Amino acid sequence: MAKTFKGRTKSKYNYVGLPTEMSGEIQRIIETDKRLGFVSMQEFVKEAVRRSIIEYSGTYQKQKGVD
Repeated sequence: MAKTFKGRTKSKYNYVGLPTEMSGEIQRIIETDKRLGFVSMQEFVKEAVRRSIIEYSGTYQKQKGVD
């Protein structure tokens, strides 16, 4: 069973690698543009992936004729 923290079930994670150049650019963005609100690379990557899922899910649904 997953551990809990403050009544929440802890999520399981998968890990992926990023090219050094890409992770460096992400870190640069986080450090130089505080108005974006990201405090970690993990937050930045999760948001980027979340946006891609939304975008591509919509594209997939449109191709299948689902709205």
